[in-house]
Amino acid sequence: MSLGESMSQFEKFDAVLREFFGNGARGLEDKIFKKLVTVKESESTDEHVQVIIKNPGMTNQIMTTIGSKEKLDIITCVFNKPKISSEIIKECQLPQTSGYRKIKELVHAGFLIEKGHIITSDGKKAYKYNSVFGATEIMIRKNKVSIRARIPKQHAKTSKFLQRFEIPLITS
Repeated sequence: MSLGESMSQFEKFDAVLREFFGNGARGLEDKIFKKLVTVKESESTDEHVQVIIKNPGMTNQIMTTIGSKEKLDIITCVFNKPKISSEIIKECQLPQTSGYRKIKELVHAGFLIEKGHIITSDGKKAYKYNSVFGATEIMIRKNKVSIRARIPKQHAKTSKFLQRFEIPLITS
């Protein structure tokens, strides 16, 4: 399981660790994730939780993703309002096949989350997608890259990964 998968499918990751380490999994998770991500309570608001990502693999994945014009367009398209794939593709003026593929990649990587669905005129379910990140800053200091991202609290409340930090702002 990759680092990205362990974050987006945290429940599976947690179950595997618990299978091998029992109650010791919690301490192991704390050590792992606190080296990867810092949650800044003091800089959070009623609407957002601020997260600082320090892990080089994660920062590289984020920078590579937002470095793709099409993927960045998709992420910004659903920044404030969830939309179904066909709306995203039309608004971003993407070819249909590659547009659906890129949306699927962004969901799998954890950049987009499902936020409800609609039933289309032909009776099929079409999921609405929303960006996980809010405002994001990239910081480079002494060859170390970190990313400061604001995550809407509504997304943080449903993120099993962020709930692991037991932040009063998220659980309240």
